[in-house]
Amino acid sequence: MKNLEIKNKKDTFVRSRINEGRKENVARILEKLGMNHSEAINLFYAQIELLKGLPFSVNIPNEKTQKVVRESNEGKNREGFHTKKDFFKRFGM
Repeated sequence: MKNLEIKNKKDTFVRSRINEGRKENVARILEKLGMNHSEAINLFYAQIELLKGLPFSVNIPNEKTQKVVRESNEGKNREGFHTKKDFFKRFGM
């Protein structure tokens, strides 16, 4: 039991700057979950430790994906559909 107490001893701080609106939105969500910011951060760190990485996927888009997104944002190579039926037909559904 003593080892568990030592391992769970909280003896350091993590400081971070974050957008105020995001902090408030997250606080409301955490409150519904019965958690505070400190508990959520500790849970996040525990998951990183357990999984030896982030508990979600983080990807850097490859050059092809970046090009497609850029062209789409510029209005290039977009395909429109007049009806849902046309959309489903186009994709064989």
